[in-house]
Amino acid sequence: MVLLAIIMGVYAILRANPEETYAVQRIGQSAAVPTVTLGMHEYAGSQATTSPAPTIPGISIPGWSGISFAAGSRVVSVPFYNPQSNEGWYYLTFQVRLNETEDVLFTTGLIAPGQYCNMVTMNCDLPAGKYEGTLFVQPYLMDDLSVTNNLKMPLSITVYQ
Repeated sequence: MVLLAIIMGVYAILRANPEETYAVQRIGQSAAVPTVTLGMHEYAGSQATTSPAPTIPGISIPGWSGISFAAGSRVVSVPFYNPQSNEGWYYLTFQVRLNETEDVLFTTGLIAPGQYCNMVTMNCDLPAGKYEGTLFVQPYLMDDLSVTNNLKMPLSITVYQ
């Protein structure tokens, strides 16, 4: 009964002054009401999501066991090419060195996917004979020409008369 009388009294007060707001305070609580200043958080914004980087495919590099050319030739035919499967991703360069002296016989420019390096100009003359060499293949990413992993493979060099 007493509770009902209290509720009716609060209702009567609120109806008498509808523009005023009243805070309910529990017994033993401080009457101070904390004030909150609302504003946008300094780091609030739309959700930052990054698109996953495209998956870079592996580099396709065929193998070669050897090259041969005539003694005294400065422009020689070679079989090096960049496979079509590297399309959109990798250029290749080729360099051949003699193992015994580390002399560079030739270095190509960039070879695009699906293209061949049919002829090269030698840096030196080699007398007839068999030589052990190394083929260095350097891939470059097409979008920024940054280097990626390279490949070294043994290469037999035959110079005939």
